[in-house]
Amino acid sequence: MKTVTRIEMANDNDIYDVKFGALLEIKPDGEGFTIYEDGEEINYYHTKQQAEEAITESVVDSQLIVTGYGKHSGRKFWQLPTKIQESVLSMAKAN
Repeated sequence: MKTVTRIEMANDNDIYDVKFGALLEIKPDGEGFTIYEDGEEINYYHTKQQAEEAITESVVDSQLIVTGYGKHSGRKFWQLPTKIQESVLSMAKAN
């Protein structure tokens, strides 16, 4: 999974481009799991579920400003419709 550094909209409903940054990984570490960002240890969690929740929350900064065209341009990530947020998160998981 990679962090999202930029989201550009084509119109009200379609994403034109998403730029990615650092690679986020979860690796087993003793009795728990550690999150790494580009190979650097970030945080430790006791369960894989905790690590997965934390990594999902850190993929996109909720204050990231969306650019491009349409009514969502200029809004923050958290203000986007759920469908668009989920599309961006699925792109981050695929990369």
